[in-house]
Amino acid sequence: MKLLPYNHDMYIEPTDPITTPGEFAHQLILHFTQEGKGVTLLEPGMEPVIEVDGVTYVCRLGEPYRAFNPLRVPIRSGSLSHLGYQWIYLYRK
Repeated sequence: MKLLPYNHDMYIEPTDPITTPGEFAHQLILHFTQEGKGVTLLEPGMEPVIEVDGVTYVCRLGEPYRAFNPLRVPIRSGSLSHLGYQWIYLYRK
């Protein structure tokens, strides 16, 4: 398993599985519209590029991190990752 860089700017816990670019875009739009923020999908795909309130981010899927772990080691939830339940990490571009 490839670990993602730990220096993400924010993360999102999706409400539904993400297995396609369409599901990825849906979860991003759903999250930011619920927060009342403007979001624009600049580059679709499984590593989409979005703009949120004027800031550009690259989005990547990964396993959730334990909040209390200072090393940010991912949770080894093998059964959930097979179902597409992965967290979304956003990195400023």
